[in-house]
Amino acid sequence: ESWSFIAGFDAKAANITADMMRDVFEDWKKEKVNQPESDYAQRSRQIIKSDVIVLTTAVAHGGTILYTTDEGVFSRLAGGRIDVKPLPLPEPMLFTALELKLN
Repeated sequence: ESWSFIAGFDAKAANITADMMRDVFEDWKKEKVNQPESDYAQRSRQIIKSDVIVLTTAVAHGGTILYTTDEGVFSRLAGGRIDVKPLPLPEPMLFTALELKLN
């Protein structure tokens, strides 16, 4: 069973994005004033928009979990619309691919 899926940004995702952006940008502007040093406040408007597009695409296609290395910001943006979990990192390898190829 696969746990990954690559979905396109379609009309359904665009509609969800439009509904979500107003609230997200209001929250982001308040954060920039109240806690300007936070990771969330440090993001540019374009990065926030891109993050929202990733989230809404997952929601529009029935996603239930979004895996990311940026769990804190994505959880805040998701607002309970989808579960956000840390990206599982691969186990460290004992040897590099080059070392294996040489032997």
